Amino acid sequence: MVFIKTLEDDVLLKLDVDTTRTTLSTLKREIAKKWTILPMIQQLYLGMDYGLDSEEIIGNPSMRIRDQGGDELSISQLGVKPCSTLLLLGPIFKPASFFESDDAVFIARRQFKRAGEMIMEQGFNSVMMNKKLKMA
Repeated sequence: MVFIKTLEDDVLLKLDVDTTRTTLSTLKREIAKKWTILPMIQQLYLGMDYGLDSEEIIGNPSMRIRDQGGDELSISQLGVKPCSTLLLLGPIFKPASFFESDDAVFIARRQFKRAGEMIMEQGFNSVMMNKKLKMA
């Protein structure tokens, strides 16, 4: 099971996939199937799995990631769409119980809190700007 959660721990999507075998391409397909309920994705974070610094991910959306299945994708190839909500993608290759544990949530919060604040602020500003442009 793979979870996509907000920083407030609201589960927005659960994907029933085998976390020991899932590749990024499979995950991308699974997310695409349910994309209609996820219109507000700003970033998919893989930082806990791959040890990436959150600012590296934000600053470099073309960063390449190789998963255990040998697939190589960039963050932008995961189908990320710009908007104002930050989501956190739980460990793909770890059991869901790890992601639900207090330690994992604490690590995720600490690691992504600042990045989340930056993204949400930027996203909010761009949403407000779009509204102003549409009104004009």
